[in-house]
Amino acid sequence: MPKSRRRKLNNHRRVDTEPSGPSDFQVVDPSGFASGVQIREAARRRWRAFPGEFAALRRLLTDRASPGVLAMVAHYGLQVLVDHDGSTRHPSKLEQHHVELLQAMTLTVPAEDWSSQPSNPAVVQSIFGRLPALADAFVAGRIMGAGVTGDPAQSAVSELQVRLRLHTQGVRNWGNFGDVTSMMSELCAPLNGPFLERHGFAASDIVLLASMMVRDLERRTSERMAWLGEVRSANTPIEVLRRYYRMFPQFSGTPEQELAVLPGKGRLSAARKMVRNHADARLRELCTWTGLEVAHLTGLPRDRVQAAMRAISLKPGALVGVEPERLFLANPVWLAPIIDLGDKFVVPMPQAITSHVHGILRNLAAKVELAHNLDRARARFLEAKAGSILMAALPGATFRANVAWRLGGERFETDLLALLDGVLVIVECKAHHLTPEGLRGAPDRVRRHVRNLVVEPAIQSQRLARAVEDARRGDPVALVAMRDIGIEAGCVERITRVSMTLDDLTILASAEGVLRDAGWVPAELELAPTMTVADFACVADMLDEPLPFLHYLSGRAALQRTESLLGNELDFLGLYLRHGLDVTSLPRHDMFAPSGMSEPIDKYYDARDVGITVAKPCPAFDPYFASVLVALNLRRPPDWTLIGLSVLEALDYRQQRKVTRDLDRLRRKLVRSLQHGDQVALTLDPDLPGRPFLVFLINRLSTTTEVIKAMQSAAAVTMASGAGVGCVVVARHLDRWDEPFQDVLQVRAAPKHL
Repeated sequence: MPKSRRRKLNNHRRVDTEPSGPSDFQVVDPSGFASGVQIREAARRRWRAFPGEFAALRRLLTDRASPGVLAMVAHYGLQVLVDHDGSTRHPSKLEQHHVELLQAMTLTVPAEDWSSQPSNPAVVQSIFGRLPALADAFVAGRIMGAGVTGDPAQSAVSELQVRLRLHTQGVRNWGNFGDVTSMMSELCAPLNGPFLERHGFAASDIVLLASMMVRDLERRTSERMAWLGEVRSANTPIEVLRRYYRMFPQFSGTPEQELAVLPGKGRLSAARKMVRNHADARLRELCTWTGLEVAHLTGLPRDRVQAAMRAISLKPGALVGVEPERLFLANPVWLAPIIDLGDKFVVPMPQAITSHVHGILRNLAAKVELAHNLDRARARFLEAKAGSILMAALPGATFRANVAWRLGGERFETDLLALLDGVLVIVECKAHHLTPEGLRGAPDRVRRHVRNLVVEPAIQSQRLARAVEDARRGDPVALVAMRDIGIEAGCVERITRVSMTLDDLTILASAEGVLRDAGWVPAELELAPTMTVADFACVADMLDEPLPFLHYLSGRAALQRTESLLGNELDFLGLYLRHGLDVTSLPRHDMFAPSGMSEPIDKYYDARDVGITVAKPCPAFDPYFASVLVALNLRRPPDWTLIGLSVLEALDYRQQRKVTRDLDRLRRKLVRSLQHGDQVALTLDPDLPGRPFLVFLINRLSTTTEVIKAMQSAAAVTMASGAGVGCVVVARHLDRWDEPFQDVLQVRAAPKHL
């Protein structure tokens, strides 16, 4: 995936950046693979290298297969450094999926061939270079396997397969760590009793032990960094060795004996290197726990902890004979991230448990015939969580949940409705899970997932939206339906639709154009934005005022209809925070991939999860316009949501700053010259059909009646051109310039149509 790193769950600290890998995982843009000769030729060259790369890495592991190698690669490859100001750095170029692949390849080595020797920097450095190269070669094979076809529909299907395979291989984590653990604990609660009865541990135990091992690994790593830094800060070789021995009094020999074997020249550097290498050889201890240790961390009985850990673990040699391709698109480590050594458990990446927790829970539930219970718990949790997020995001709105309604004798159901002023938000929740076959790109399964998670909820929400439109036009059948729901259709000016899931399908759901080319979306259907409930929570958290929240949801739908997108929801949200979702001014490409835009959001949650307070990212609105939005929300005059959205849609962030400067210039001009009368107006024409004029009226009028009359007159003059569907007027008093506005007014030109 693009280098946005999707909220890694490994926010540990590390001592230094050695060793670092020389290459990086790159996703080949699949937008032109069906006809891009250069892309396919590059893919062909990489794919030819795959057998050799795989064999070379396996030979290396055969000589050095051990938990120590995994521990060192995970330690130096995956840790994110979080500074006191909340800033993060990821010096390595490895990603979690690389280390998952290494863990699986290690388990393909027979247990009797595992080495007891500690690893060394040279071995790890070689692995750092080979892992990304191997992943790149496999990606190339997926592109080659897509094939070239003259059929546009089949080419689109092939692109969707490539998208999902790349997502499956390279994307980890469906939410930030704190939200993942709290949400999954809540989801698991109804399953705890049945799991405890049939497995010997509760479903939420999986989440708890993962969370506590992540925290404990962070603690161990931070302590290691502290004492190793203290040791290496010594200014003489003997003091370096003495400090190290004080940390580990169980070592044999003495510091003086170790000093005697060091070379005469450069002893201080040699002593520090000796200490670092010795400490690296002990890295396996950082990610190794006994059942008793985890029991102390979690507060659970030891037998229960061991049962849970063994249920999601593999023993050395467990994957002997497994086909190489399976390690990329159906890696057994995803369902069993723990290595069972009998009396101890090695967990190189405890965050991988939460990354793959949906698949882990489904696998465990299926083994004891609890899959139906899990499906029911997922559906109930998703609707309840989405509803609570929506209620918090839109205070003062009228809410309806699980709304049953009839239209023309047919019965329908809508999951969530929220009506705030003139904006109706329709949310459909689909808790279907992604199957392993679908994640590997099997066309029938992919199409089924798109139908279940993207198309069907969009059909349901569009059906209700059209019923509201019909009711506003006076259709008697639709009016009856609205009365049953409890909605006054005449109050609804705008409709926003969202589809909510638990499993992440953004990589496909945002590719609306490709889905249409594949023939998987009905021609008359406008897709709603599809996002996970965790991403929905992030959107509501970042956009914690109703108007930006509604503006994002509305713009997000338009973005996927007009752009060929490649990215995840938080990249789209990061784009909104920085630029807005009007991307017409940004460089044009065949595929729009806002890679890295989620970085400020990732930084905020990374810092929060390690207890550091940093400023929350917010939209780059001009300060004056931000104050207008806040004032609209506080004062809530008639049509305030429609006025606020009209203002946001009329001006991007750069235009907002220009208008603010223009208003200041007009104010100064009016102050200097009384001959222009008591008021002056700045009129902004709508840049797109269906949008209103925006007028700023600067005045010296003293009474509310005079202000309203002047606003109405300005609107009438502006609308005389007949170009717009209406007009929004914002009045500002010359002597109270610090106020966002005196009053606001929306005037409609004609009967409204959604």
